[in-house]
Amino acid sequence: MKDSKKLFWLLLSFVAFGLLFINKAYHIDDPFTITISKAIGEHLIRIPQVYQGNFIFMGDVYHNPPLLGYYFAPVIKLFQDKEIWMHLFYFPFSLMAIVAMYILSKRFIGKGIFITVLFTITPVFVVMSQNIMLDIPLLAFFLGALAAFIYGVDKDNKKLLYLSAVLAGLAALFKYSGLMVILVMFTYALISSKKRYSLFLLISVGIFFLWCLHNFIFYHQIYFLVSLFKKSLNLNYEIIQLRTFAVLSFLSGTSLCTIFLIPYMLNKKINRLLFVLSLPLGLCPFLIKGFSSGFNYYLGKRFYFTGYSIIEKSILALFFVSSVFIILIIIKSGVRYFFKKRQDKDSLFLFCWFIFLLVFTVAIQFVAARFVLLLFPPMFLLIAKELGLNKGLSLNLHSKFIVFGISTTIVISAVMSAGDYQLAGVYRDFVVSLKKKLQTNQDIYFCRSSFDTNLCYGYAYYLGKYYPRAINDEMEVSLNKDGGFIYIVPTGVFLSAVFHENCTDCFQGLVYKKDLIGSFRYQGNVFLHDRRFHTGFYSHDWGLLPFYIAFKKAPLETFEVYQVTSNIPVNK
Repeated sequence: MKDSKKLFWLLLSFVAFGLLFINKAYHIDDPFTITISKAIGEHLIRIPQVYQGNFIFMGDVYHNPPLLGYYFAPVIKLFQDKEIWMHLFYFPFSLMAIVAMYILSKRFIGKGIFITVLFTITPVFVVMSQNIMLDIPLLAFFLGALAAFIYGVDKDNKKLLYLSAVLAGLAALFKYSGLMVILVMFTYALISSKKRYSLFLLISVGIFFLWCLHNFIFYHQIYFLVSLFKKSLNLNYEIIQLRTFAVLSFLSGTSLCTIFLIPYMLNKKINRLLFVLSLPLGLCPFLIKGFSSGFNYYLGKRFYFTGYSIIEKSILALFFVSSVFIILIIIKSGVRYFFKKRQDKDSLFLFCWFIFLLVFTVAIQFVAARFVLLLFPPMFLLIAKELGLNKGLSLNLHSKFIVFGISTTIVISAVMSAGDYQLAGVYRDFVVSLKKKLQTNQDIYFCRSSFDTNLCYGYAYYLGKYYPRAINDEMEVSLNKDGGFIYIVPTGVFLSAVFHENCTDCFQGLVYKKDLIGSFRYQGNVFLHDRRFHTGFYSHDWGLLPFYIAFKKAPLETFEVYQVTSNIPVNK
C-alpha cells in the first residue's frame, strides 16, 4: 500500500477515535477560547476586556493573539457554544498538523508514514486534539508554514514561499510562540545557501506588525512586549532548573514511543557511550531533595521530589534518562556536521530547529505537556535519521518489540484521553445534575473561592452558563429571609488543592446555621492533573509526572450542598 493511502487511513482512524470524545466538556484553557470568541462576535475589531475567572482577555494578564477566537466566532454564532460543534470544527487543525508532519517526513526521511504514525499516536497530541485550546492550531500552522517554506526553497517555488509566509504570520496570531517558526524558516534559508528567500519572511513579520499596531491603536500598549517583559522578569535559576526537569519528564513521558526506539539506536559505539552518560540523570529523583529558597507557585513547597514514591521516582528516572539520551543524540547530529567531509545540512537544520525550541520552552514558557509538542517533529525526524530510515537501512517495523511499543503508546493515549474526558466532565456533570435535582425557590450561592480563580476555568464556565444569577455577595439579605439559602462548596481533591481561602470566609460577621443536605462524589483511575499523584500534564508545578494510572478508584472531586439559615431567634 502506498504511503498516501496509509496517510488516508491514518487520518480516518484518528477522526474515528476523536469522535468518541466529541462531547468532551470544556476545561483548563477551553473557556478562554469560548469567551474571546463570543467577545469577537459582538465587537469584531476592538475586542473589549472580558473576564473568565480572574483572567482578563485583551487586558492585563492574558496576552495571546485572538486568531482562534476569530475562527470560532462564526461557529458560535451558528451553533452556540455546544461542545460537539466546537470540537468538530477543531478537527481540521489536528488533521492539518498530521498532513504537514507527513510532508516533512517525506522531505527528510523519504518515506513519511512511520514517523507520522509515531507523532500522531503520542499521548500529548491525542489528548490535546480533544480540547479547543491554542496549541494544536499553533502546531498545525507552524508545521504547515515550515513544510511550504522548505519545499518552496528547494523547488524555487514562489507560490509556496508566499503561502509559507502567510501561514507563519497566522501561526504567530494564534500564539506568540508561533514567532519561532520565522526563526526556524530563516535558519533553513541560511543553511540551504538561499538567503534571498528569507525576504519572504518580511510578509510574516508584517502580519505580526499589524497585530502590534492594532494593540497600540486600540489599547495603547503592545501586549507581546508586555507579556515578554513579564516572563523574562520572573526568570531565575531555580525556575530554569525546575523547567529543565519538567522538559526531561514530558519529552519522553508524553511521546512514550521514543523509549521503545532507544534499543535500536544502541548499535553504534558512540551511542552506547552517550547512553551511559545519560544514566546519572536517572539518579536525580532519588538524590536531589530540594533547594534553599523554595519553588511552588501555589503551595510554596521547597522540594522537587518530596512525596514521590519509589515507583514514581523510578518512572521519572526512566523519562529523564530517555530524554537526555535523545537530546545527546540530537546534539551529536548537529556537532557531526562540522567534523564530517560530507556534511549533512538536513541534520544541521533539524538540530537547530530542536535546540531553538528547547531553549525557548525552558527560558520563556512555563512547561506543560502541550508546550513540548513543537519539539516533537524535529525530534522524531532526527531519531529516524539516526535509525538510518532516510538511507533505506532496514528497521524491522514489524518486529514484536516495535509493535509492542506502538501498541502500548496507543493504549496509554486512549487511557489518558478517557481520564481527561472524565475529569473535564466532572464540573459539567455536577452543575447539570445540581440544576436537575435541586429544584428550589431559595437563593443558591457557590463558594466564591472555588470558582473565582484562574485555575477553575471549566467549573467557572459551567456555573456561569447554568447559574448566571446565583453568584453574588449579598448573603445577608438571603440569610434573613424565611428558609435561608442553599450553599455549594467543593471539598474534594482537584479544586480544593488550589485554594488558600477558606470557603466560609464569606460568612464572617453573620450568625447562621449550616446543615449538610447532600453531596456529589466523583472518582476515577486516571489522573493527568492532580497534586496527590504529582501529575502536571497542564502545568508542571502540579507535579513532574505527565500522568498517573491508579489500580483502585480515587477521588476526583467532591461537592457538598448545605442549607444555611439564620441562627437568630425570631421575636414574635
